[in-house]
Amino acid sequence: MDDVEVRIGGIYKVIEANLVYQSYDEFAINAGHADIISNKDITRENFTKTQDRIVRVLYIGRHFRKTTEIIAIVETIDGIDDLKFMIDINGLEIASSSFVQEYLSNKKLNEMIPDYCIDELFIDAIVLKNPMDIQYINTTLLTDDHYKRVLCKDGGLLGLIPEERRTLELCKIATLEEPYAETFVPERFKSLVNS
Repeated sequence: MDDVEVRIGGIYKVIEANLVYQSYDEFAINAGHADIISNKDITRENFTKTQDRIVRVLYIGRHFRKTTEIIAIVETIDGIDDLKFMIDINGLEIASSSFVQEYLSNKKLNEMIPDYCIDELFIDAIVLKNPMDIQYINTTLLTDDHYKRVLCKDGGLLGLIPEERRTLELCKIATLEEPYAETFVPERFKSLVNS
């Protein structure tokens, strides 16, 4: 991959709208995203509306005829309008990198982080710097694996996880790291946590 390492689930900015594809139907079908073809979000007339948009990568693969060309299937997440399209990865740049650098250089958080900034890179930064900052991320963007990494650093943060998302496994990890975390274990798991 050329200048930028593109990862599934990563947040990027479209920097080259002329690298957006309006066809490659076979690629979209093979990738399991045939809805791109039926929706026709991007046409020859409107492909420039993808320029500078913030997108999340859904799929990455090589073009079936050109093994050197790597294409990403992306969808916009910046709230302007919903678009889903294919783009050569060279048309993307990491959107959250400046936010991550700012965060790592001692930016203090006290409000929710915009969803478009949240990707694995930013979550890695939170786990490294201050796991308590997980509270400033929209919980729908967090997986059990994210929570496991946070709880391994500070089990007491179980209290920041929505109760309906607290699984037996997460409760066990939390109480092993920090016995005080038992305070936040849901009643249904209390007898199972120490067994």
